[in-house]
Amino acid sequence: MTGVAGLRATALLATMFAALSTSTARAEVYADVQGWVVIRGEDSCGATKNYESPGNSMLAFLEFASGEQTVALGNRNWSAVGDTDYAVSFALDDTKFESLASKGLVSGDRKGFTTSLPAGFKAALSRSSMLRVYLNGQLIDRLELETRKNR
Repeated sequence: MTGVAGLRATALLATMFAALSTSTARAEVYADVQGWVVIRGEDSCGATKNYESPGNSMLAFLEFASGEQTVALGNRNWSAVGDTDYAVSFALDDTKFESLASKGLVSGDRKGFTTSLPAGFKAALSRSSMLRVYLNGQLIDRLELETRKNR
């Protein structure tokens, strides 16, 4: 993600992190479905979830009217530096997306990454129950994407 679109996405994700870290009342929320908060922006929509894991991870997916898709992931225990380049890898069950260009994101007490998603990610996401996140080959988070009662 580059240029104005990249800055807009990063700003929106940072706002989501800040708003949803403390209260969903400050974001335009459409629904809260099994722990996923569905939100809408001016030219985007998305879903976010807070996890009761070490560091209270927060996961957010956004899709823009242009079709661009972005994921943001933050955690209170991480040390990512805002606007710094990182290579983050994702595994959705058995589908891997290696070394995706990502930017550091800092919002409130959470630090993490924002990543433009490649073709095929949304389809893999819709079939998956687990997201694993890697930085420099090391597993840094493992998040369930669906609730146990839906399996």
